[in-house]
Amino acid sequence: MLLGDGTGRFTAGPGSPFPVGPVPNSVAGADFNGDGEPDLAIANGASYTENYGTITVLLNSHVPLYTISGEVTLSGSGLSGVSITLSGSQSGAAMTSASGNYSFTVPAGGDYTVAPVLNGYTFNPPSQTSSSLSGDETANFIAVPVVPMYTISGQVTFSGIGLSGVTMTLSGSQSASMTTNGSGNYSFTVAAGGTYSITPSLAGYAFGPAGQGFFNLFGDQTANFAAFAVATTYAISGQVTRSGSGLAGVKMTLSGSQSGAATSKARGVTALRKPPAATIP
Repeated sequence: MLLGDGTGRFTAGPGSPFPVGPVPNSVAGADFNGDGEPDLAIANGASYTENYGTITVLLNSHVPLYTISGEVTLSGSGLSGVSITLSGSQSGAAMTSASGNYSFTVPAGGDYTVAPVLNGYTFNPPSQTSSSLSGDETANFIAVPVVPMYTISGQVTFSGIGLSGVTMTLSGSQSASMTTNGSGNYSFTVAAGGTYSITPSLAGYAFGPAGQGFFNLFGDQTANFAAFAVATTYAISGQVTRSGSGLAGVKMTLSGSQSGAATSKARGVTALRKPPAATIP
């Protein structure tokens, strides 16, 4: 016996299939036992072993039918084409309409679970269960698009060799930071469609390029950087005095890793600059 589910589709009724006689050829409905419920009488034809027909009567057991229905929405609007599966005391499947609606007709007293499925989406909640169904129930779902994830990765090198300890800063649609590993490598995992910038930094170094950007990211991307040492200067300074007072006009010479000259000022103060680690005799 097939029951309509309200969408033009039919599913097997509770207890189906029902046993009848051989070669059933017609059916009639009436209240045969006087309980106020419609019953079915099936006329069976002759079989190979019997040359006469029989009648099978199916009495209505009066199991109420209820609906489990609902709507699947995306950003507040109905989402069509979502496959809804029914499992438990009865199985079935339905597709959401143009308005995102669906409906199942099921017997009372059963345990039923409905779950939506559509590629590219997850659903909140993932499924809903009705136990010992005793009336019509509503099970709505909210669809959430699944955003693909990609990587922005690369290597920072100094004179062709990976440079560790470089701070890599990610900014834009997503923010994060990390340091390059022992091989100078780094990697960020980000959502597709975003706009991102990668910037390296490490004291004593400049980088080429200074940063790299990606617009409407779609796919894994590589961003490599080359580091260049930046010289840092320090000051060697002092005062030349005579009888406790500053002596101006004294010529001061610098030699060693760097050469230079300066003349003491009116108060006998002079300063020479050198890069780090220079040796001054």
